[in-house]
Amino acid sequence: MVHPTLLIPQIKPDTRNWTARITITEDIPTLKCRNGSKLKRYILTDDEGNEIATTIFWSSHMI
Repeated sequence: MVHPTLLIPQIKPDTRNWTARITITEDIPTLKCRNGSKLKRYILTDDEGNEIATTIFWSSHMI
């Protein structure tokens, strides 16, 4: 099954089974929290230049 490739503005909270072709345009340093968790921020850009900021959270308990 092939999923449709969407641009960032086309992705909504209830959109399912999609693919986006993006580029990381800004890689902000990782932030470490007191409890051992980490936050990583990125600025992503799609093929038409639409940008979005995203934060990825992970913890050693999740591994």
